[in-house]
Amino acid sequence: MLPSKDSEQKPHTRGMLQPPTVTALLFFSIKKLYLLQCRFK
Repeated sequence: MLPSKDSEQKPHTRGMLQPPTVTALLFFSIKKLYLLQCRFK
């Protein structure tokens, strides 16, 4: 679960400086949506 390809393609300078709050929120929202879809299906 390590973003090796992403880090290679795009230099995560902003992510390194800023705390990973935005990414965490994004992952949480995606997980919520995925769970909801699974439930409705």
